[in-house]
Amino acid sequence: MSSLYGGLTHYASGPAPVLFGAGYVTLAEWWRTGLIAAGANLVIWMGVGALGLKVLGHW
Repeated sequence: MSSLYGGLTHYASGPAPVLFGAGYVTLAEWWRTGLIAAGANLVIWMGVGALGLKVLGHW
């Protein structure tokens, strides 16, 4: 799961400091995009996970 959130902050992954430091995006844009991506990942993983548990009969 941790690899899904590598772009959440401007210091979370290898290329992030370079992209942020070069001025391609502002701090506000970075955090907003990271929050949207994190939310989308949670919805997808929880949705697929719930369906998988339903198929397996665990829920």
